[in-house]
Amino acid sequence: MRTVLAPVAAFLISALTVLTVWFLVDAKETQQIQSDTLIVAEQVAARLESTISTRLTIGALIQHELRTGEIVDEEEFARFTKPILDLFPDFQAINWVNKQGIIKWVTPLEGNEAVVDLDLKKLDLPSKTLVLADQSGMLQVTPPIELVQGGRGFVAYFPIGTVYQIHGFINIVFRTDPLISPILEFNSDHKFHIKIWDGDQPIFGDAHEIRAGPGNVERKFHVGGRVWRISLTPSAKNIAAQSETMDEILLVVGLVLALVMAVLIRTAGLRQIAQDRSEAALKDFAETASDWFWEMDENLRFSNFSGHVEEVFGDSTKHYIGKTRREVSIDRDNDEHWQRHFEDLDAHRPIENFAYNINVPDGDPLYITISGRPVFDDNGKFTGYRGTGTNMTQQRDAERRLVLAKDEAEKANHAKSEFLAHMSHELRTPLNSIIGFSNIWANETFGPVNNAKYLEYAKDINNASTHLLAIISDILDLSKIEAGEIVLEPEEIDPVSEVRACLTMLETMAAAKQINLNTITSSGLPRVYADKRALKQILINLLSNAIKFTPPGGEVRVDFDPVPKGHITIIVTDTGIGISERDLVKVLEPFGQSRASALVSHEGTGLGLPLAKILTELHGGSLTIQSEEGQGTTVKIQLPARE
Repeated sequence: MRTVLAPVAAFLISALTVLTVWFLVDAKETQQIQSDTLIVAEQVAARLESTISTRLTIGALIQHELRTGEIVDEEEFARFTKPILDLFPDFQAINWVNKQGIIKWVTPLEGNEAVVDLDLKKLDLPSKTLVLADQSGMLQVTPPIELVQGGRGFVAYFPIGTVYQIHGFINIVFRTDPLISPILEFNSDHKFHIKIWDGDQPIFGDAHEIRAGPGNVERKFHVGGRVWRISLTPSAKNIAAQSETMDEILLVVGLVLALVMAVLIRTAGLRQIAQDRSEAALKDFAETASDWFWEMDENLRFSNFSGHVEEVFGDSTKHYIGKTRREVSIDRDNDEHWQRHFEDLDAHRPIENFAYNINVPDGDPLYITISGRPVFDDNGKFTGYRGTGTNMTQQRDAERRLVLAKDEAEKANHAKSEFLAHMSHELRTPLNSIIGFSNIWANETFGPVNNAKYLEYAKDINNASTHLLAIISDILDLSKIEAGEIVLEPEEIDPVSEVRACLTMLETMAAAKQINLNTITSSGLPRVYADKRALKQILINLLSNAIKFTPPGGEVRVDFDPVPKGHITIIVTDTGIGISERDLVKVLEPFGQSRASALVSHEGTGLGLPLAKILTELHGGSLTIQSEEGQGTTVKIQLPARE
């Protein structure tokens, strides 16, 4: 009986031992898979958030250039944005969208012809995002969309203007594949199934369906106000590799009945092999990533770096291992920026894009950013940090080159403006002499001129000189404004009297074209608070433009509107040739003229409207134009008033 029970007991004990080891190994391997996947998910999420944040910062720089008037036309827009597109191949296009939601300027045009004059308000997702950007006055990002140019991506909208008045938008079109694929190069052997989502909409990923299970991890991060999430699950190949020991243990079950100790020893050895393979896999991920990874222990001492960090710094990281951030940055103790970083580490708070400069041996200073997440065990105990580092030196240098180029352009423009402003006397004095002498000659002040042809020439000289003086005066006035040499002396002025005085001055010009000049006033209008000479120049520029581009028999009318309170609006309306929508921005630029005006015979340089707009804004007012080609034009100037 004992001979029967002994083998049975041995069998049961051995089987129980093997099953116990099997469950322990399985639990350990499941935990290892979850830990590996968690590390990769956190690193990919941090890298994606940092990469997209960098691109959105570039968009904000372009937004600033447009807001401050540094970019005023399509040519400057293309010249400014093309180098950016060369730096970031994941940009499909950088566009300017007018306030009606129509794409007007496109960089690059090649390959993006289909979006020129595209009305975004007719497209479902872009229109919703455009409305949000318009209402909030802040950056908005669309959900994932199918691009008109082909492929999948998303679009960021940067409003130009203020929350009270939006003049247009910067529209940056991102292609998801070239943006995200380089970050996921470490997964070329498909050890993980990776998908990236915006809500329930997929942005990027393979065709494998990600389901809940061992090692399945999700992490969220922010993209321009939207919340993206990344889902990772180990592939069957990865799980099979991790579970290789399980197959071997099951194979040994039959043998372990006779030799329990041998099986236990073998099992222990296989568990060590599995751990070594897991660590090797993590090392492969770290070595193939373009950034580097770092870890700290529970005492905030560096415990690990990936190999790429030495390629960046050109020095071994061994002297960092076992030391705290304070110990390797002793020269930063009095720096407030670093003190906040130390406080975040001490409080176990997440590190978000902490940026600093570092000097390396035999090289230029590097500009580095790091991010990290505190790690806690199942009981909530702090066990250290895991994070990533990025060398941002090239990007920072590119940004600085853009700023330097902008500063050089500003200096050149200011020098030009100062030169012209100081040339006022030298240019006007000889012209006034020519006008005076030709006037004496034409009027035969000192005696008759017996040749009629000479009198005709004298009048031509007088007219041409007067016209040239007017052009030079406009140019010099504009240059004085740009150079900051215009000083306004505001006073309380009756707007009706000023308008009537200007209409009287232009009666001869209007009569020559049989144009009716009318003004409609109402009692009790407030007095405008403005510089009298500047106000007269604004009105004459607007009225002479209206007469110039109104056909014979037409009408030019001036109205007043005391709304809103504290302001008065002067409205100049004509029945002239009008301005097309595409030229409304151009006519407010110095020397800009509409295509329709080019077909009409007239004198002028295209400075009247820009000067009127600038002088109005110097008073704290605004100038707006409403026009339609062939239907006339209405110009409104709003100025501060005194009740």
